[in-house]
Amino acid sequence: MLNFSGDEPELIEQFDANLRAIRAYRPGRLRASLTLFRADTQLLSNLALDSTLGWSDLVEGKVCVRIVPGNHHTMTTEPLVGTLPRHYQLSFMRLKEPAPCRIFRSTATAKSARLWPTR
Repeated sequence: MLNFSGDEPELIEQFDANLRAIRAYRPGRLRASLTLFRADTQLLSNLALDSTLGWSDLVEGKVCVRIVPGNHHTMTTEPLVGTLPRHYQLSFMRLKEPAPCRIFRSTATAKSARLWPTR
């Protein structure tokens, strides 16, 4: 259990409000397709989810997955963040010429890639 005995009452109140908001939140469905930039290194708890990490349950269109190097935090920091612009560019190009949705896995340098079928 968490011990808040030394914390300020305002912090405890804010923490409690955040927990209530998380418990009450019910996401709606997106009426579109989306591209998920998924980190290559996943938490153990994510292994039970599908390749879209549950996003396919919230989207009426397709979910295209681009696996980028790093974890949830390091994928947006140097040096790995340098691979994201290329992934964005490829995703926008795909909008112009729709193709079958596949999982795209890149190397840390994003110079070579392999395509993996979804599910």
